[in-house]
Amino acid sequence: MSAPLVVNTTDGTVWTRRGSLRDGRALYAPAEVCVCPQYVMVTESELAEIGIAGQADALPMPTAAGARRQFVAMSTALERLRCDLGRAARERHGTNEVLSEACEALAAGRDRIAELEAEAADLRAQRETLVSDARDTERHIMSVTEECQRHAARAAELETGRADERDELAMAPGRSTGTEWGDLVEFAAGAFRRVVDAEVEAAAPEVLAPRTERSCWVAIADALNAAHAAGMPVGIDLDGTLTDHRMWSVVWDRAAERWTVAGYDDEPDGIDRLAAPTQAPQTEDIPALTVYRASHDSVVMGLYTTAAEARKHCETEERRSWLTGTTLSFDWIEDEEDGIAELVVVAGQNEESTTGYVVTALEIAASYDEEADE
Repeated sequence: MSAPLVVNTTDGTVWTRRGSLRDGRALYAPAEVCVCPQYVMVTESELAEIGIAGQADALPMPTAAGARRQFVAMSTALERLRCDLGRAARERHGTNEVLSEACEALAAGRDRIAELEAEAADLRAQRETLVSDARDTERHIMSVTEECQRHAARAAELETGRADERDELAMAPGRSTGTEWGDLVEFAAGAFRRVVDAEVEAAAPEVLAPRTERSCWVAIADALNAAHAAGMPVGIDLDGTLTDHRMWSVVWDRAAERWTVAGYDDEPDGIDRLAAPTQAPQTEDIPALTVYRASHDSVVMGLYTTAAEARKHCETEERRSWLTGTTLSFDWIEDEEDGIAELVVVAGQNEESTTGYVVTALEIAASYDEEADE
């Protein structure tokens, strides 16, 4: 027996068949409800529990009042559906905007992460370069330190040998150890006096024959050779002073009228470093002296007698300012009129650039030119 299409319950509700379960039992919903979910529908047995007043196998002809109520209910449900649809559309639009903003923020975050990763890679590369340079510098310092130690050991060895030679030289003329400039000068002066006395006696009234003058110079040369053999540096200043340029000098004492030993930086009263009484200054025949000044940004680094040595100083200082292993090419731009040469450098594949190092030729006059000030 098939289930009825319409069931009236005792509470006055009209139920219409809307569907069925898997076992074939019919499902009912109130006739006034147009749309009803299946999980809230009821079966015929459940309606029987409420109380069935009647049932029919065909739908009753709706009355005008019932049709109106059904129309109103359907209109209300349709309007509710429209409102729900509009609200869902608005929510979807807002959700899309939020989702779009989130996607943009995610893309920006990804881009920033990529930039940070690239910067981190650059920093790692720079760190590796700095570590490599530091290791090269450390090896260079160790090499220089070892070389300095070798030089120091060699200097100590030479100093020991020099002291031994000085003692041997001092013992040769019958002196004690520790011979210094004063002993050597006295030795040379004694030899000079003995030769002069012998030659004067042999030459009678003549005052210093040519052979006698040569003997005097031979005695002076012997004294200088003895100083050189002892490892003592001997040189002549521009003013004619015989000196080791460190501690001692041989100068003319006008008060005593003789040559004497004085400290290199001393200027005692009565001592004339310029000339002996028999030496007349001849500045007119002395040519002007040219020296070469090495400087960097107006800071003087040194004076040299040749341009090659001054340029060598500048190139060495510039090379020290570059990393070890950098390929450098030096060139000098000369201004012959002003006597100035400027150092330029090319490092690797870079363009030529200035260094600030300059070598200037300076002419030192031998005498004062009064007309030059006019």
